[in-house]
Amino acid sequence: MSIGTLKMTGNVLRMVLTLLLLAPISQGIQDVELFHYEKMEAVVGQNVSLPCTLKSATDNKIVSIEWSKETNKNTKLGLYSQFYGIHVFWQNITIQIEKNGTDVLGSHLILSDVKKSDEGIYVCDMATFPDGSKKVKTQLIIKGIQGVELFHYEKMEAVVGQNVSLPCTLKSATDNKIVSIEWSKETNKTTKLGLHSQFYGFHLFWQNITIQIEKNGRDVLGSHLKLSDVKKSDEGIYVCDMATFPDGSKKVKTQLIIKDDIKITCDVNGTVEVQNGENVTIRCTSFPNAQYRWTKEANVCAKSLWSQCNHKFEDRMDLPPPFNLPPALVKYTAAR
Repeated sequence: MSIGTLKMTGNVLRMVLTLLLLAPISQGIQDVELFHYEKMEAVVGQNVSLPCTLKSATDNKIVSIEWSKETNKNTKLGLYSQFYGIHVFWQNITIQIEKNGTDVLGSHLILSDVKKSDEGIYVCDMATFPDGSKKVKTQLIIKGIQGVELFHYEKMEAVVGQNVSLPCTLKSATDNKIVSIEWSKETNKTTKLGLHSQFYGFHLFWQNITIQIEKNGRDVLGSHLKLSDVKKSDEGIYVCDMATFPDGSKKVKTQLIIKDDIKITCDVNGTVEVQNGENVTIRCTSFPNAQYRWTKEANVCAKSLWSQCNHKFEDRMDLPPPFNLPPALVKYTAAR
């Protein structure tokens, strides 16, 4: 074998050996892929678990895992060390380690009873051997206000002299607690009407209103603003401002429209005189449209909507022939 052939053989062997040495290193780097969520949504009050674990088996060993939150300056939350265990910088978090036998596969950052302030970007920095460090980030979005929806009327109509009740209550069950409910009326400057506090009770700024609290056991579900014997001056926009914990304040508005007193017009006026055995028909209409009732000497005779009144009245109020009695006067009155 010539010297040139020996040199070539040596070079080939060195190249093969180099490739063999590099192969496991390149393979190791490719093997470290982390499972995590790029974005996660939660509702105020929920418990949240952010994963940061190996996607697949690897020869790399996890040396440490550090969790932090991106703020103006990076805020450390907690640390896991293969040799020293877990150290937590924040008290409202937990670091849970995922294992397969004695092999550490990653960790979960657990946030309990999350609040809007927990929203942000969380960073998992995993140190492995021999590959080194690998970072992934999760954006956590906290939805709170949607957890509190209030039942109310956007618009309500009433007639002068009526009693009105404006509701402001929770639409559905929620973990939020009602701390206070304040009622006000929009004027040139907002006029406070009344306040209910979970701890101090009621305080009324106006004397012609009442605040009624709706409860389920001890849990406050909302309130009703009651206005008695309303007048045209009571017309306007009423605001319910409900303070809840931990979501904060939620406002809803109701426009109250006060219509003039109902006027009932009949095709006869005053007293109608009929003889026993005669039929009588009295037709009335109301303005504005409203429900009304018929009474006979203070006793209710028939009740219907104005649009159905003629039919109901003729069916129920035509007088059948009674016993043979002497002629008598019968008085019918249409009352609101």
